[in-house]
Amino acid sequence: MTYRLSEEEFQFMGRMARSPEGLKLINILQKRQKVYDYDCRRLDSSALHRVQGRTLELEDLLALFENAKEKLTKDAAQLSKRIIKDLRNE
Repeated sequence: MTYRLSEEEFQFMGRMARSPEGLKLINILQKRQKVYDYDCRRLDSSALHRVQGRTLELEDLLALFENAKEKLTKDAAQLSKRIIKDLRNE
């Protein structure tokens, strides 16, 4: 089963990904992901499976931030174009 963000959650993540605090959080998560990637190269058996799971979860979370940020940017650009078009038609 996959959890899908609501539109409100998606918008929140997009705003967060563009804020200084959100960028700092993303940077922290990326650093943790690098550590997990390193661990995946040196561990074996069940410890490896746990780290792989953590790595995949971080990868999914980082992708959510990126996708939300891109959508928010695209939506803002479309809104700006619509407003400019409306102003020109007045």
